[in-house]
Amino acid sequence: MLSPDIVSFVANESIPAGARVKFVANNPARVQLAGADDVEIGTAILHSGKSSYAAGTPVGVKLANSPGTRTCLASGAFAAGATVKRDANDKVDDGAAGANYGIALEASTGDGDMPEVLALPGIL
Repeated sequence: MLSPDIVSFVANESIPAGARVKFVANNPARVQLAGADDVEIGTAILHSGKSSYAAGTPVGVKLANSPGTRTCLASGAFAAGATVKRDANDKVDDGAAGANYGIALEASTGDGDMPEVLALPGIL
């Protein structure tokens, strides 16, 4: 059976669109923000202009194993083509301390930007 690329979970906390998310411990129906040392299950999507999801509401997540690019939250400025890493507070940055995440297809001008990123399966 084929699985969908975007799945709904319940937000355990306020989750901005573009945020990397992980399962809540012992509850795979709920997601929370992923930190620099966490391997995310995917990224929260922009949906109908929604820029964030409140705790207790459904959040659409583009799964990490889905093909294609994804919109991510940046924590700093970086150039298109930069290798971005997992950063604290669900974000990505080229100077972060976390593991490699992917290649930035768009530049980021600073914290809160939402560049398109090609997540690379070999470095997840």
